[in-house]
Amino acid sequence: MDEKQALQDALQRLAQSQPGSTPYINNRPVRIPGKLDGQTAGVCLSTICPHVPTKRWEDAISEGRLQRSTKPINLTTIMLAGERIEFFMPDTVEPPIASAIEVLYMDKHLIAINKPAPLPVHPCGRFNKHSLQWLLQQVWPNEKLRPAHRIDAGTTGLLLMSRSREAARFVQPQFERRTVEKAYLARVEGCPAQSHFISRAPIKRHENGSARMVTGDGDSAETSFELLEHYPDGTSLICARPKSGRTNQIRVHLKDAGLPILGDETYGSEVEELAIQPANHDRLHLHSWQLCFEHPQDGLRRQWQSPRPAWAQ
Repeated sequence: MDEKQALQDALQRLAQSQPGSTPYINNRPVRIPGKLDGQTAGVCLSTICPHVPTKRWEDAISEGRLQRSTKPINLTTIMLAGERIEFFMPDTVEPPIASAIEVLYMDKHLIAINKPAPLPVHPCGRFNKHSLQWLLQQVWPNEKLRPAHRIDAGTTGLLLMSRSREAARFVQPQFERRTVEKAYLARVEGCPAQSHFISRAPIKRHENGSARMVTGDGDSAETSFELLEHYPDGTSLICARPKSGRTNQIRVHLKDAGLPILGDETYGSEVEELAIQPANHDRLHLHSWQLCFEHPQDGLRRQWQSPRPAWAQ
């Protein structure tokens, strides 16, 4: 058995066991960045985790579950850059995850994974052990794999991992400079009026939560879209190519265009009765399809592609 197949088999076995389904004490560390040096723990937490209500931290303090170096702290404790606030959550049980993780490509610099859904890349929210990064650390403890980019827990498809610090330093700046060509497949409700169109609607975080919205005072964003196919059930298959990298950008732009993605609970349709079958809404129909960038081995530009999901055949 080759190394690629061995990694895939180990990841699938561990994911199938659903390791986060048994209650455990979950430690979620919060590292203090340099810009918050000398600030109180309360300021640090509200800045780093703005979506978490203050009462949650207060409850943890009253139960001794907010600590620094094994000692309890409170919201007025002064924190230094580089320190970690340890947040302990007892009786943690995580939502189930998909286990059909596929290793598409591997060399000494990079690994390309076809990620199923639901499966978050990083520990976040209700997911810790049920994240791809945690699973990778368990099956390959001697090698630290670094995600070169992010895709949502509900998004399937191509995810690139760097196998070394040097590879990460070569690849990640390409994502930051927006020189990586990215293509996603999305199945949407309705059909666009044009076969090709571009959205430049600015995006910002909604005041009431972590969701994003289109607004005139938001951050600049651009996505180009191409209609690939229109189906008899009233849905369409679209290729989306984001030029910028705002959170939920494709989902927000399609919603704003009147073409919500099937299965999108956050930016989905507001129509009560749809012409399509309800089964089409069971899961987010968004797939990371292609990536094109310069390879760290020789600097030559190469393209990777993941298999199309069943709904995009």
